[in-house]
Order: sequence, then C-alpha cells, then structure tokens
Amino acid sequence: CIPKAWGCQGDISTLLKGDIITLLPQPAEPESMGIIYLLDSTDQTLKPLPKETPKRVTGGKGFASRNTFVQVPEPASSFRVKGGRDLEFVVKSSNPEGIHLYAFKAKGKNRQALVGTSSPKGLRGVSTQQLGQITLDITKYGELSYRLVMKAPAVGEYGFVIGWSAFDFGVDPN
Repeated sequence: CIPKAWGCQGDISTLLKGDIITLLPQPAEPESMGIIYLLDSTDQTLKPLPKETPKRVTGGKGFASRNTFVQVPEPASSFRVKGGRDLEFVVKSSNPEGIHLYAFKAKGKNRQALVGTSSPKGLRGVSTQQLGQITLDITKYGELSYRLVMKAPAVGEYGFVIGWSAFDFGVDPN
C-alpha cells in the first residue's frame, strides 16, 4: 500500500528507489500456547512435536539419596530429525524459562531422563538439586513466541518438559 500523501496512489513506478521499502515476511506464529514446534530450516514451516504425558519416577532405597526421573512411553520417539546441525524450535509461551530440555535414555519399554536428586539434610531437611537440563539459546520469535536453539545435538532421544507435558524427538546420524 502506497500512501496517497506521496502522490502515487498505487503506482510504484514514480517512486525513487530509496523510497521503496521491502517488508520481510513475518515468521509463522504457532497457533496454540505451550506446544513445541520444530522450525524446518528448508522451508521455514513449523512441525509440531508429539505430545506425551510423562510420569515422575523416583529411585533409591531407604534414607539414602533419591533420584527423580521423567519417564515417557516407548523406547524411541516417532519424530526423527537428522543430526549434525543446530536444531531450532518455536513455542508460544509467556514463560520460556519454564521449558526444560532433557536427554532421554531407553529403559525397558520407556525412555527416561534424570531431572533431579534429593538427599536427607539433618534431622528434618531435604537437599534437592535439579539435574540434566540441556542449555538452549532462547530469543524472541514473532510477537508472542520464542525460538529455542539446541546446539548440534548428539545422536539420541530428547524431550522438552513443560509442566505435565513432554514433547519428544529423536536425533539420527546424518
């Protein structure tokens, strides 16, 4: 649209080259809050990751330290990507710091990730430590979304955990 104040009224042929502004296309925003999408680098489309309902599982005996795991069904994700490059994900979220990425390992018919450990502290206390989070580069993407960049992941199984939901994917060799 050309402003009528410029006297052109729809015909750009009379504009000077310096007056023409090229607007870059806006990135596609995710439709739903809290869903993780892979940003496909070939065509810039958003592909939703499968959503799982994880279980929290603890391990340890007696009064010793206890490990806490997040467990999802199946030994491997149905969503596969090729490795050897950074992976970009997009999420519409008001709190991107509440999104955590973990590496999962197959355990029987499931996959699980170590997310924390706790141990007794004194007579009544418990010391808790979060573990296993993979560092992400988080930047704004569009108006309401964030881009999450995972730097060249190793071959394996991974999952984003947001509250009581997990969004999983697997990285295959090139």
